[in-house]
Amino acid sequence: MIEEAAGEVKEGIEWSAPVVVEGAEDGALTVALPAKVIERLGIGQGDVLSFTAFAGAGIEVWSIKKSPYASLDDDAPKAAPEQDK
Repeated sequence: MIEEAAGEVKEGIEWSAPVVVEGAEDGALTVALPAKVIERLGIGQGDVLSFTAFAGAGIEVWSIKKSPYASLDDDAPKAAPEQDK
């Protein structure tokens, strides 16, 4: 890890966040996301995480924010649901 005087990481690994993989009776696997992962990805309930594998390399995780669009083919956003005032 290479740091500047102010403590900002410029290259290398800034941090790592191990998680325990848990199984359900139906065979599904889940993990609880650490707070620093949630904060860094800027994600919340309803967002989607995408896992992208690179040939001969690792896997990158990135977020897809909630969107008013049903798909990438949509020209106009869906009507937002009415929220209680």
